[in-house]
Amino acid sequence: MSFYKDYLKQKKDSPQEKEEKLVDNKPELEEKEEVVPQEKDEEPAQEPENMTSQQREEIERQRFLKRIEGEDSEKLSSQPQKAPEIKKETTPETVIPPVPPKPPKSQKIWARVIILLALICAIGLISFLWYRLITDPPKDTEVITEVEEIEIKVPEVIAPQSLIDYSLFREGVVTRDNEISSYLSQYLEEEFEEGSFVKIMLKDQRDQDDPGYLSFDSFLSNFRIRLPEIDERIDKDNFNLFVYSQSQGNRLGFIAEITDIDGFPGMMREWENDTPGNVSNFISFFNVSPTPLKTSFDSLMHRNERIWCQEYAEDDFGICYSVLSSRKPFFIFTTSLQSARSIIDKI
Repeated sequence: MSFYKDYLKQKKDSPQEKEEKLVDNKPELEEKEEVVPQEKDEEPAQEPENMTSQQREEIERQRFLKRIEGEDSEKLSSQPQKAPEIKKETTPETVIPPVPPKPPKSQKIWARVIILLALICAIGLISFLWYRLITDPPKDTEVITEVEEIEIKVPEVIAPQSLIDYSLFREGVVTRDNEISSYLSQYLEEEFEEGSFVKIMLKDQRDQDDPGYLSFDSFLSNFRIRLPEIDERIDKDNFNLFVYSQSQGNRLGFIAEITDIDGFPGMMREWENDTPGNVSNFISFFNVSPTPLKTSFDSLMHRNERIWCQEYAEDDFGICYSVLSSRKPFFIFTTSLQSARSIIDKI
């Protein structure tokens, strides 16, 4: 009986039994109370008298175990079996959007008007572009390239100083040797007022590294005029080439300032002995025979200055020169006596 008492005590104190008592309903508790007294009233089977205490305890233990098994089976049978839960499949609900209200008639009319105007504008634009393409086809695009400007510094060329008063000026650019005679022929054929002096200034650009105006030496070499060694005795930078207009026609000559007059007239007097050979090419430039009408130079005075001339034609054409000493020292070389006199009048 000790085993049974211990079991009841443990069962009474266990929290699991307390929970089962709270969960179980009242009818179940009444049934248990009825069952337990019945088991107590049952009389145990008669035990043989010759059994030992250990055998008795073993028999009680087996009875107790059987009784416990019977109680557990009754509890399981008394508890209601819960039916398995069947999960219902939920289908998503379809949300139907609300139907918008119908627009008013005025809104429909305005929408149609706007669409119609847009179509008219599009058709008009396409027609305009098509007309422009037919009547005015696109021109070739001009490619504008930037040109880098390179500044070339050209040395300043100073024109020869005018030694007398001139009525007119003529200027040309010489790039080849034959252009000198071309310019002079043009100016000699040009008509000027009688008695006027025209200054001829020819820019000499035959040498690009040393540009300037036609020099004294270039003029002599172009017409193969041979003069005594006077180039070191005159100011060649201010050499003036001119055309003088007179009744018989235009006459060509030059004037230069003398820097060293000592022995200058004597040098020119010696030069007279071979004048035809020294100026033959220059005389031929005027379409005149290089043979002079006289073999010697004639001398005459004009305003205390001596003029030397050798005629080559009867219309006042020849070689005339003068070395001015009473006034400012100048060397005059011209093709007429009248032009020599007019220069002396101006100085």
